Amino acid sequence: TFELLQDTRIATFTCSSIDLVNGVATFTLPSTLDFQVISPGTKTYFIVGEINASAEFDALRNFVVTMDVNGTATPGETLRNRVVWGTDSSTVVNYSPPVALVDSHGTYTVITSKPPDITVSNTAPSSLKDNQQDDIFKIYILGQGSGGAAEHEFAYLKIRFTDSSSGSPLATSTVQGLFDNIKVYKDNGNNQFDSGTDTCVGTMTSGDFVVDTNGILTMNLEDNLDDLRLPANGTRTYFAVVTMKNTSSGQIATFKANIDAGTSSNFVGIEDKVYDVLIGVTSGNSATATVSPVPIDAAINVFDTAGDSISDEDEDDILKITVTNNGVAGAGAIELANYLKVKFTRDSGGTNTLSTADAQALFSYISVYRDDGNGIFTLGQDLLVGTWTPELIAGVQSISFIDNAFTSTINPATSSSFFVAVRLTSNASAYGTNTFVAVIDADVDVAVRDSDNNVTVGHNLTSPVSCSLVTAVVKKPVVEVTDTAQATLGEGSKDDVLKIVLSNTSSSGAIEFAAVDAIWTTNGTSTPLSTADAQALFERIYVYKDNGDGSYIPADDTNCIGSVSSGSIALASNGSLTLSFTDGDANCQVSANGSQTYFLVVEIKGTASAYATRTFAATIHEELYPVVEDNDIRLSLSAGNNATSTVTTVVPTNPTVSVTDTAPLTGKMTDGQVEDLLKLVITHNGQAGSNQIELASLTVTLTDGTTILTAGQAQALFGTISVYKDNGDGVFVLGSETLVGSKTGTAITGTPTITFTDGDSNVAVLAGSSSTYFFVVQLKSTASSASPRTFAARVDGDSDVRIEDVTNDKPVNINATLAVTSATVIAEGVPSNPNVLVDNSVGASTWNDGQMDDLLRIRLGHTGSVTQAAVEMASVVVKWNSGAGAVLTTSQAQNLFQYIRVYLDNGNNAYDESDTQVADISQGSITLSSGGTHAITFTDNDANVQVPWSAGTRTYLLVVKLTADAHSQTPGSFTATINGGQTRMEDANTDNVLSLGATSAATSTAVSAATADPTVVVTNTAPGTTTADTTYGHIKNGQTDDLLRIRVSHNGIPADTAIVFATVTVRFTNGATALSDAQARELFGTVSIYYDNGDTNFSTVSDTLIATVTGTSIGSLTRINLPNDVTTRIATGTSKYYFLTVSLKGTASTAANTFFNAVIDGDQCTVRRQDTMATYSIQATSPATSTPTTKAVMNNPTVDADNCAPTPTTMTDGEKEDLLKIKITHGETNASLANIRVATMTVRFRDGIGTLLTDAQ
Repeated sequence: TFELLQDTRIATFTCSSIDLVNGVATFTLPSTLDFQVISPGTKTYFIVGEINASAEFDALRNFVVTMDVNGTATPGETLRNRVVWGTDSSTVVNYSPPVALVDSHGTYTVITSKPPDITVSNTAPSSLKDNQQDDIFKIYILGQGSGGAAEHEFAYLKIRFTDSSSGSPLATSTVQGLFDNIKVYKDNGNNQFDSGTDTCVGTMTSGDFVVDTNGILTMNLEDNLDDLRLPANGTRTYFAVVTMKNTSSGQIATFKANIDAGTSSNFVGIEDKVYDVLIGVTSGNSATATVSPVPIDAAINVFDTAGDSISDEDEDDILKITVTNNGVAGAGAIELANYLKVKFTRDSGGTNTLSTADAQALFSYISVYRDDGNGIFTLGQDLLVGTWTPELIAGVQSISFIDNAFTSTINPATSSSFFVAVRLTSNASAYGTNTFVAVIDADVDVAVRDSDNNVTVGHNLTSPVSCSLVTAVVKKPVVEVTDTAQATLGEGSKDDVLKIVLSNTSSSGAIEFAAVDAIWTTNGTSTPLSTADAQALFERIYVYKDNGDGSYIPADDTNCIGSVSSGSIALASNGSLTLSFTDGDANCQVSANGSQTYFLVVEIKGTASAYATRTFAATIHEELYPVVEDNDIRLSLSAGNNATSTVTTVVPTNPTVSVTDTAPLTGKMTDGQVEDLLKLVITHNGQAGSNQIELASLTVTLTDGTTILTAGQAQALFGTISVYKDNGDGVFVLGSETLVGSKTGTAITGTPTITFTDGDSNVAVLAGSSSTYFFVVQLKSTASSASPRTFAARVDGDSDVRIEDVTNDKPVNINATLAVTSATVIAEGVPSNPNVLVDNSVGASTWNDGQMDDLLRIRLGHTGSVTQAAVEMASVVVKWNSGAGAVLTTSQAQNLFQYIRVYLDNGNNAYDESDTQVADISQGSITLSSGGTHAITFTDNDANVQVPWSAGTRTYLLVVKLTADAHSQTPGSFTATINGGQTRMEDANTDNVLSLGATSAATSTAVSAATADPTVVVTNTAPGTTTADTTYGHIKNGQTDDLLRIRVSHNGIPADTAIVFATVTVRFTNGATALSDAQARELFGTVSIYYDNGDTNFSTVSDTLIATVTGTSIGSLTRINLPNDVTTRIATGTSKYYFLTVSLKGTASTAANTFFNAVIDGDQCTVRRQDTMATYSIQATSPATSTPTTKAVMNNPTVDADNCAPTPTTMTDGEKEDLLKIKITHGETNASLANIRVATMTVRFRDGIGTLLTDAQ
C-alpha cells in the first residue's frame, strides 16, 4: 500500500522531462541499489503522479495510465518498461518490438476540482400525518474548489430506512406503503422548505421504489440539470421531502431515515459535471430522522347530556365526547390519549369550582363509558372504560386511559362516543353543595393519539362545552301503578280506579309527589274521552293519600292532595289530564326509605247513566306521567309498570248493603223454632230520577261456627230457609213480614243462593230509599239430635248480594262492606218439666234499720237432658204479711222496704255481696194487690234467670233492704211467702210456658225492724321500721306513741239518742304469743286512750287524754274505762276517732321481753245508749293488730367533737399532740341500763387548703 510519508521516493521526473511519443513516456531509472533486486528476492515500486495544481482548470482533465511489461529480453536489456498515456481507456498503442501486456490497463482518471463538504441536517417532524408532505432532511453542499474550476453536480441521493423499534431494514413494500413519493427540492434561499417556492429537482414515486437488503433506497437525479449544478467554490441547499400515503399510519409505528454523507458512504452522490464521474466529498456527516406516521387530524365534539338531576347512588352521564377517525380504511387507529380533563364547578358560571372534598362528598367515582352505538348512555350496556376517585386540582379532574386498550381505540373511517358519567354518593343530595356543572374544552382537555406509537394526533378546534346544572337529588323513586277499578260504578259513587305506590329508595331525605297525568279513554286502549264526555261522567277527579291500609276507603282516606271539578276538566286530544299538587304539602311527601300509596279516584255524576258515553278507563305510565320532585327538581324514576284501569260502566246507583247479626242473643234455638239470623239493609244512594235497583239474589254461607256445612248437615238442621222483607219496624216478627224467597228440602245446601223474582216490587228499592230484609231459618223438630247441631250464617254484603239495575238487569257495584257472620247458634230440644222448690232463709229475726238480707230461697231444677234448652224463670209471686199475719198494703210495704230484689246465689246458700242481682223493685214501684201479693217479672233471655241442663239446680234469694226508719213503722214486722207452683217457667229459647215438676211453698220467719247497731273499726298506727332495724318499729325508753286508731260510728236515724263509747279492751302480744301480765307491766308505764282532735293523726299536744291505766291495771288483757263526757258521746250519723297509746318505762329496753303488739277487736268494745246506758250490739268487725312488731329501745347517745390542735399550729418532727377531742354521752341516765361502747371512729386528713391527703402523704 502506498504511503506517501513512509515509502521512499527513489526517482522523480518533472513535467518538463516527460517526452511523450505516441502517448508513451520512457523513464530512465538511475542505477542505484534501490532498483536492484537481489536474487532470490522481491521489491515493490509505486509510480506516483502528482497532479498539477492548475490541472482542474485544463480543458483535458481525464487520463488512463497503461504499463506494458516486456516479457522478451532484448540484447543488452533485462527489463524494459514503458508508460503509455492516452486520453481514455481505449487508446491503442503500437509497440515495437511487440510485448505481452501484463496487468497493463490502469484506472480511468479524471482530474477535478476539490470535492465539496456535505452537511446533512434532520428536519423531519416527530410525526407525519397521512397524506402530509414535509421535508425530512436538509442537505447543505459547500464547494471546496477555486473559482472557475471544474464544476460538480448533485447526481443521486441514497436514504436508508429502518424500523425504529427493531433496527431492521425496511423492505421495499413497507417503504412503498409509507410514501406516495419522495422528492428533492432546491432551497429558494430562505433555508426552509417551502413547497411553493422551492424548486423540485427530482421525484421518485412509490411504484419506482427499490430498496436493497440494507434498507437503502437510491434516487438518481436528472443529469446536467442546472439546479443540480454545483460550482467548485459555491454552496447549494437541498431538501429531501416525503409525501405520506393516506394509509401510512397503518404501516409501521415509527421508522428511521438516514443519510450518511461521509467520505466512504457516498449517500450524497457528487460527480464531475463534465465527465459524470463520482468525485466523493471532502468531508460529510451522517443524519438520522425518526418519524412516526400518524393518522390525519381527528374530529372531536363534546355534547351536554346531563339531566336536571341525578339521584343518590345513581350513575348517569353528564357529557358525551364523540371522536371521529378521519383516516381511510387501512390507515392507523387512534385512541384517547393518556389524559382527559373535566372541570367541575358549583354553578354554570364556571368560576366557583368544586374542591376535592366537595367532589368526594358528591361523587363515589367519575367514570367514562364507551357508547354501544345507539348514542344514548345505558348503564350496564355501554362499555366501562374506567373509574376514577375524585381528586380535583383547581376544580379539574384528570383522567388517564390505559394504553392500547380496545375500550378507547377508534379505527379509521369510524366514530366512537364516550360518556363522562358520575356516580353519586348515598347522601349527596344532603350535602351543602349539591349542584354541579362539568366543563370540557376539547381543544385542551381532550387528546387523541396514534394507537401504535402514542403520538398525539391533531383535531378540530371547538369551544368549551358545559353540561346543564345538575342537582343531586334523593335516590330514584319507584312508582308502581295497579288497576283497582270496578267493572261498574253507580251514579254519585266515589271510588278509586288506579292505585299509585310511590317508594322513596333514598335514605337522604323526603321526595314529593308533584303531579300525575292520566289518559282517559272509553275502552282502555285507543278511543280517548273528550272533554264533554269527562264533564258529563265525572263530578270530580281526585288523588287521595292512603291512610296506610293499602285500600281506598272514603271514610278513612280523607287526605286529598289534588282534584279537578267537572267544569274545570279539560282533556287533551289524546285524553290526557294533568293533576298538579300543592308544593310543600306534607301529604305529598314521602320520607326517606319510606313509601306512600295514593289513589286516583273518580266521583260519578248523579245523572251520568243518562249520558251516551257510559264507559271509561284511565291509564298511567310510571315513567312519563307521575312527576316526582326533590326540592322542586323533577326526579327520574326507576322502572315500574304501566297500568290501565278496568273499563268501568256507569250504572244508575251505587247502593249500600248493611248486614247485621240478629241471631238469638242466647245463641240457642229450640227444635221447630223460627228465628232470623241476619238483617240486610239495602240503601239506594241515587238521586231522584235514577233507575230503581232490585235485590236479585242472596248467597248465604251456613257453617257449624267454623266449617261450612255439607248439604246433608244443613238439611238435617233446617226445614226451611227464607228471606222476608221487613214491614218497617226493623225487627223480625213472624207473621208480620213479607216472604220474598225461600228454599226447602234438598235445595238447602251449605252455601245456598236464594234467587228472587225479577221485577217483584218487594225486592225493588227506589232511589234515595232503603229496604230491610231478614234471613230466617226454621229448625226441624229433630234439629237438636243432628250432628253438628250448631250453626251460623255469613253474608258478605258486597260479594254475596247481587243487586241489579231494574231496567236492564245489569249488576250494580255495591259500596264495600265487611262480611258479617251471625252468632253461632245451637239447636236444643224442648226442656222437660222443671222443679221449683222454696224454703225459708231468715237468720236473725231482728234487723236493723237499713239492713239488707234474704228472706226466702228459690231452687230451680232442670230435669231434662243435655240436648234440651235451658229453662227460664219468667216471674214469681210473693205474698207479704205482717209479723202478726195481717196482709200488708202497698204503703206499708213501701214504708218498710227501700227495695225488693232477687239475687242468683253464688253457691253458699246465703246472701252476700258476691251474689248476682236478677230483679229490682224500687220503693216507689212496690205495688201489692189486695191480697198482699206482688209479681216479680224477670228480664227475658237473661242467662242469670236461666237454668241450663249443665247447671242442674240454681238457687235464687228473695232479698229486701229496710228503710232507715223501718223500726218506727206500723207494722214494724213482716213475712214473705212464695208458692213454687205459681212461678212461671219458660223455654229459654222460645218463651213457651213449661209445666212444672216438683214444687213447694214457704213462708219466711217474721222479721222485726230495729235501730241499726253502731260500728267500731280499729286501724293500725304503730311506728314503722327504721334504718337502724328494718324488722321492727321502735319506741324509746320513756317515750309515748300510738299503736291503734279506733273509729266509733253511730248508725242510727236522726231521731235516735246519742251513744257513749264506754270501754276498750286491748290484748298485748310479743308478735307470736300473748305477753304475761308481768311482761306487760315491765314494758309499759301507762296505757291510755286519747280523743282525736280531728286530723286522724296522733299528737300528745293537740289530742285529748281521756283515760289512762297504770301499775297492776296493766296486763296481758287490759281494759280501759272511758268517761261519759263530750269526748265519748257520739251523735247519730256521726263518727269519732280515738288512739290507743303506750308510754314505755325508762328501763323498758332492759326488760326480758322488749317486743310487743296491741290487738283490739271492735266487737269487744262497749257502746251504750246515752239515755238508758243500755249496751248496744256492735256490728261484726275483724280484730286489728299493731304492726310491725314494736321494740323498746334505749335513747340515742350524743357525740360531740371539739378542736384541740396546738397553738401555734405547728408540730416538730416526731412530736405527738392531740388534734380533736371527742365527747360521747350515754342517752340514758338510769345506771341500771346497759353500757354503750365506741365501735368505730373514722378520721379524714386534709391539707391546709382543705384537699384530702393521699395515703402516701
